[in-house]
Amino acid sequence: MNQANIKTHQTLLFVANVGEEGNGDLNGVRYLFKEGPYHNRLREFISIDGDNPARIVNGGTGVKRYLVTLRGPGGHSYGDFGRPSPIHAAGRIIDRFADMEVPRAPKTTFNVGRIRGGTAINAIAQECSFGVDLCSEEPGTLVISLGIPAITLGGGGNGGNAHSLNEFYEPANGWKGPQTVLLTILEFDSRQR
Repeated sequence: MNQANIKTHQTLLFVANVGEEGNGDLNGVRYLFKEGPYHNRLREFISIDGDNPARIVNGGTGVKRYLVTLRGPGGHSYGDFGRPSPIHAAGRIIDRFADMEVPRAPKTTFNVGRIRGGTAINAIAQECSFGVDLCSEEPGTLVISLGIPAITLGGGGNGGNAHSLNEFYEPANGWKGPQTVLLTILEFDSRQR
């Protein structure tokens, strides 16, 4: 922007987010808008997520995450056969959970993304835990709920298989995302005269 002699009416703050995914639950954005040194000066917000530079999101997703932990007496798989197993109980709970019907609108999803438990193949587990992720579309985001206009734009390039071991990103035409974001920022800024 300096080389192109682009001047803005407002100060622009560029930040990198931390703690967005998983159990982080947007900790970085929460800090930025509620406690960070600039929280009283933030008037608009553009986040970058995904790869499609034509994607514009002006709503949000409500998320609730739970850790479910089951405990039992444990024991030897042969000598203590028949004792309750937290892993078997978790399997039954997850099976019922997977059969739940959800509304089409607003889009609502659920997932059990991680399960842990047991100590050996020939031991009845004393503990088993699994994580539950519940999501539903809602009309705003954390930022919008604070009365600050916000949108999310795609970052450019091409990617797929998000959050899997086969996730990929290819930077072909990756410049389109940052260009779209910068042009959007400059358009908003030009209205502040």
